[in-house]
Amino acid sequence: MAKWRYSPGAGHGQPALKEAIRHMPNRGLTFVKLQEHSDERGRMRIVEVDGGGLPFVPVRSFIISDVPSDKSRAGHAVSCDELLVVAQGSCLITARTGAGLEEHRLTPATGGVHLRPGTWLMLSEFEPGTIMVSYASERYEETRFFEEYVDLERLQKKP
Repeated sequence: MAKWRYSPGAGHGQPALKEAIRHMPNRGLTFVKLQEHSDERGRMRIVEVDGGGLPFVPVRSFIISDVPSDKSRAGHAVSCDELLVVAQGSCLITARTGAGLEEHRLTPATGGVHLRPGTWLMLSEFEPGTIMVSYASERYEETRFFEEYVDLERLQKKP
């Protein structure tokens, strides 16, 4: 089982972080199709755990909004499973996973994008009025920024 060490105040450009990102145990982004129901009253999109394509139980949700188009969010690796859903507008997601670097334009039509622990994430090029909802598998105080890779299985086998 792989874990990451918490590093308070770790800078986004530190060489150790860049090296850790290259070795993160991830296989790429997964897009999750959301159920959608539309009629004359508007559109409703549904995120469900059981049979709904969400591979984890969310314990936290947060909303990102009012981001100026020339600013970015994240710039770090996520420490838990997250599902990002753009409810309105669009933004560019840049992610580094074990499969390499990926960039996608996220819109309401995209559905959700599942980020596994260890995915390095940058959100940028926000369209004015963009609203993004994130569902996470850990409470906020349990999350951390990643600085370097630590193989706990190997460490636990040492005398």
